[in-house]
Amino acid sequence: MEVEAIYDRGKLEFPTYVQLRAQRFRVKVEIPDEAIDTSVDSLPEYTLADFPEAVQEEVSRMQQIRESVMAKPIPSDLPEETEKQKDRREAFELRAAVRREQGRPA
Repeated sequence: MEVEAIYDRGKLEFPTYVQLRAQRFRVKVEIPDEAIDTSVDSLPEYTLADFPEAVQEEVSRMQQIRESVMAKPIPSDLPEETEKQKDRREAFELRAAVRREQGRPA
């Protein structure tokens, strides 16, 4: 069923004749372009220096672990990648790319 509703600070107000059976369910909402604020271009950017020293130390420790693992040579006797493994790797790469575009950690 398609009905019009009014959005009011996080809540949808339906016409009084609409009686809902469930308290929670998924809906599809169409928002007019003029109602969307496009003035926010991106998320704020931070540097490591913006965080407490404990966080900086933990990030440094994790970077050292990553660098030590990446420095190890890849064994040449690994089996060929299966089609399922290839699809999974590509899915992870796509997710990481999307997260980077959104300014989130990959």
